[in-house]
Amino acid sequence: MKQKMNKLLLRQKLVIIFMLIAVIPAIITTTISLYNSKKLVEAKVFNLTKQIADEKIAFIDSFVEKISYEVNSITTNSGVLNKDNNTINSILKNIKDANPNVLLIYIGDSNKRMNIYPKIELPSDFDPTTRPWYQDAIKSFGNIVITKPYKDVATNKNIITISKAFRLLDGSVAVIGVDVSIDTLISNINKTQVGQTGYAALILEDGTIIAHPNKDMLLVNIAEKYDFGKKIIEMKEGNLKYTDKEEKISGFAKSKQTGWIAIATMNEREYGKEFEKSIIQTVIFLIITLGIVALLAL
Repeated sequence: MKQKMNKLLLRQKLVIIFMLIAVIPAIITTTISLYNSKKLVEAKVFNLTKQIADEKIAFIDSFVEKISYEVNSITTNSGVLNKDNNTINSILKNIKDANPNVLLIYIGDSNKRMNIYPKIELPSDFDPTTRPWYQDAIKSFGNIVITKPYKDVATNKNIITISKAFRLLDGSVAVIGVDVSIDTLISNINKTQVGQTGYAALILEDGTIIAHPNKDMLLVNIAEKYDFGKKIIEMKEGNLKYTDKEEKISGFAKSKQTGWIAIATMNEREYGKEFEKSIIQTVIFLIITLGIVALLAL
């Protein structure tokens, strides 16, 4: 009897040892597999969000570059430099008519002369040299200057002014200014889908949101309100994983033309579904492994 009991105890010990030898590696393998699966899923989201942010910035830069090109071409046109009114008015009209986003285009000079298209009545004492668009361009003479977005009172559109100061052939100074609607850019951002539930946003260099699918977020400064916002402003380019009520991953890129930052964001509840599939598959593998070990140990 005692001999049988010893054999049974020995068998049980061997079974336990055998199961530990088989199960421990399986658990380690499962843990490593889950860790790698999570990293792989997150890497895919990192790539997706950054790619979308890059695409948004490419669209913005292309939009602004077209207007900037026209501005630069005006500052080198011989008719403009000679103050030929017919040439100036013709060029302004052609640029405005060719681009539906251009609301107003004008040239003011240091002699207080003003050409503007479409033509509007200006006060007889109107002095372009006192206007912010003129003075800002003078401060950065010879460079393209882009204002922060603002609401146009007349059209209720979101616009920016692109300007540049240049010198005329008689030695006087002039500034070309173009009021451009950016509603097309904002609409493009607002309609962007990142996965099924993710979204895109556009912020100024200081962190102020100018485009977001949630209107309550407009004009919120994320650099002042959120830690992740400060990080995005500091980094300017790249990816960030952070928690804002839930875990999120964002990709972001900065415009070379405006300095604005486009952000593409995906919530954990969406990309987590991909990880959940890996968990289920791995757990099934572990159960099967344990079952086989148990059967062999009988």
